Amino acid sequence: MTSKIGSPLRTAAVLCASQLVSYTLLTVNFRAIASGQIAVALMTDAANATIVYFVIKRIAQEPASVVPWLGYLLGSLLGTAAGMLIS
Repeated sequence: MTSKIGSPLRTAAVLCASQLVSYTLLTVNFRAIASGQIAVALMTDAANATIVYFVIKRIAQEPASVVPWLGYLLGSLLGTAAGMLIS
């Protein structure tokens, strides 16, 4: 089923990419908080909140489907791993 915005695979790719960035920022944010780096914590928090706002807006416009959910999930897993590797 094609949504108003795009195919389920395109939506999955967009959600995967956005979650990868979001979870990378979130992981870096947690480590910055733990080490007392206030500026890094505030910057990563603001960036993550902005991404999450647009992801929620995107998801609200899509019909429920397993494929976009899998993209969302994969991006979350990859983002956590990336955040741990770079921070």
